[in-house]
Amino acid sequence: MVKLEHALEVFGVAWSPGGDVIASVTAVPSYARLGADPVTAESREAVHLWNPATGRQVTRYPREPHSNLSLALSPDSSRIATGGLTGLDVRWRRRWFRHRIHLDGADDFRVRCLAWNPHDDRYLAAIGVIGVNSPHLAIWDLRECVLVSQQRIRLYDGIQLRWTGSNLLVTSNREVAEFSVGERDPLWRISAPIRRPVRVALSAGHRLVAEVYEADDDLPRLAIVDMKQEELVFHYGEKPVGAIAWSPRDEWLAFTVHTLDDFALCLVDLSETRVRRLFTAKRDPYPGPIAWAADGRRIAVAHSRTVYVVPVDARLGPA
Repeated sequence: MVKLEHALEVFGVAWSPGGDVIASVTAVPSYARLGADPVTAESREAVHLWNPATGRQVTRYPREPHSNLSLALSPDSSRIATGGLTGLDVRWRRRWFRHRIHLDGADDFRVRCLAWNPHDDRYLAAIGVIGVNSPHLAIWDLRECVLVSQQRIRLYDGIQLRWTGSNLLVTSNREVAEFSVGERDPLWRISAPIRRPVRVALSAGHRLVAEVYEADDDLPRLAIVDMKQEELVFHYGEKPVGAIAWSPRDEWLAFTVHTLDDFALCLVDLSETRVRRLFTAKRDPYPGPIAWAADGRRIAVAHSRTVYVVPVDARLGPA
């Protein structure tokens, strides 16, 4: 296991398609902004690039406050996009990120999440807010640097965005919906099957839905539902659950658990319907996101100011 240490809390993490680079974004969490120490060069919010094999930081560039809430790498790893309350920022990796790509309407779009089309790297999609409170799904053409599609959507908590060919899948704690680029209404929409959901993750095959929901004791639990059979296939209620993420081929679901004393990264092995624990660390107030490498053999999980790079054995589960 490799640890990538940061000076601030990690809000986003992403793998390059080839698995040779990990990008991360750091920011000051809202609960820590009041009474924070003076900003220094080392403590400024920034974008970082790492070598996941050695744990060495390749480069970093600073960002303005409130700008690092989401992150995406282009399929060819040549560009990096970050977004937050200050708008969308896209830069070339070459020239140490000094060259920014100016996109139509990007500065006024307060970004919640980003997704680059893995099949056509000219298109970048984002979900965010325009104006006072107007949530939209927007798509930019990176070759022409223009906004090609913008449609109003419902905005809920725990929202995620993923390309499915030329369409976009929007997942939140309330529903899952698929949009066709340029169409105002979704192609289909389904409500989350578990009551009081906190976050939802849909498998790549669109059959299994993993949901973190609030139980009667108000603690978050995990359930996996087969949408075609309409049945519960897995439930975890031993400890409070945080982030969740499906592996690229839906073999495993990674999730984090938190207690008063510790934090752990676990896997659900769907072939055996059992939980495997990968590692445990000291609990911290800010649990971060999970990202799978494209080959499904490594996981990057952010926990406070550290990103853990954890290998997963193809035959035995966790290495």
